[in-house]
Amino acid sequence: MKYKFFSGVSTNPLVALMLIAGITLVIYGNTYGVPFVFDGKVQIENKEKIRDINNYMSLKGFKSQRPLVEFSFAVNYHLGKLNPFGFHLVNILIHLTNGILVYFLALTVFGRLSFLQDKQCEPLVASKYHPTRKNRSGKSTLSTEKLRGEPFSSIPPLLSTTWAQGCFYNDSCPPDAGGSCGHVVTGCIATA
Repeated sequence: MKYKFFSGVSTNPLVALMLIAGITLVIYGNTYGVPFVFDGKVQIENKEKIRDINNYMSLKGFKSQRPLVEFSFAVNYHLGKLNPFGFHLVNILIHLTNGILVYFLALTVFGRLSFLQDKQCEPLVASKYHPTRKNRSGKSTLSTEKLRGEPFSSIPPLLSTTWAQGCFYNDSCPPDAGGSCGHVVTGCIATA
């Protein structure tokens, strides 16, 4: 319990978002005053098309390999001409936004897997309850009673399949609450 402060801080989304923003600003913070280099010279300084934002007011203007990039360059040019600060600022904001979106994607994905940490699920995750393992009487050690209710009633779609493989295969796997056929947990030996 001596790490109680750190466990609360590490699970606070606001702290995570501030860390993402802080790290992004530290990493890219020295680029504001840097002139265009590499493809910046070709894609921004030497590209006449981005100098007129009206080129992008119809679908014809978006005929390029990177239409959204060129459109953002045209908007940047319209607002600040060839001042690198605006281009770099927009680029940093795009990176920051993507970092935040990846954070929320990770929360969504790993939040759906949080049922694996529940105390109710511990005996079901253990290898001694694998569907192909038999007890002394020859019956599977994984009974359907253990699969009713939580946590298996709320297994996210990421971890389940819904196609009917036939009762022969599905009877070897954890069934859905609605019946023994058609809905099995991915990772079962019968679905491999």
